[in-house]
Amino acid sequence: VWNGRKLGSRTELEAKGAAVSSVSLSADGTRALAGGYDLRLRLWDVENKKCLWTSDEQPDVIEAVVLSADASFGVSTSPGLLSDSDKQLGKWDFPKGELGHTFGGYSHHPTAIALTADDSLLAAGDMEGGVQIFQAQDGKKIQQYSLHKDPISTVAFSLDGQFLFSGDEQGRGILWDLDKKKMVWLENSHPGQLVGARFDALGETLFTAARDGMVRTWKVGNGMRNEHFPMSDQRLICIAASADGR
Repeated sequence: VWNGRKLGSRTELEAKGAAVSSVSLSADGTRALAGGYDLRLRLWDVENKKCLWTSDEQPDVIEAVVLSADASFGVSTSPGLLSDSDKQLGKWDFPKGELGHTFGGYSHHPTAIALTADDSLLAAGDMEGGVQIFQAQDGKKIQQYSLHKDPISTVAFSLDGQFLFSGDEQGRGILWDLDKKKMVWLENSHPGQLVGARFDALGETLFTAARDGMVRTWKVGNGMRNEHFPMSDQRLICIAASADGR
């Protein structure tokens, strides 16, 4: 975990023999939820470098996790010892780490998840290009769509929760207006797999990144591409943006 305000300052959190497959931080950076290739979840106290909770072994590699802003709960793929756990998401309630409920209704393996800034909604994409939106607290499904033809590789909410962007492994991106329950635009945004997307604080600009080494910016309202930032021949694996979008 790197401290962005103190260049070079970092905290290493290590569980012996547990390579990390996914990680998410709380809003204040004091807690981290990590999924491991050892099939276990861990909740960390970042400042004290202490593991607060370790799950039982899960049925599969935990491909995606997301931690709520206040670290009161987290969501992961492959929850619990359920017969169809590879097609479920689980909500873990902290500090005890109990499995609260699952987000079901999937016929295919979930691959990407995101929470709104207020932790009220959860979006999840799957292997077949479907995206579903749930109420985070009770797991009730409220919207779904299936316009992607390839596995979903990233999902992201705007800060106010009005818009949801979904991107797939072939570089296609779709922006949805959740209030109006309709698609705003669809773009073949990159020639390669999308690995991340972020909105600026005003919800006016969307940043996307792909394995082709390119970061692009888009106008949320009309899908017009503003700029692109070539990253040489490097493969990108993730993206982040400052709150002011600068």
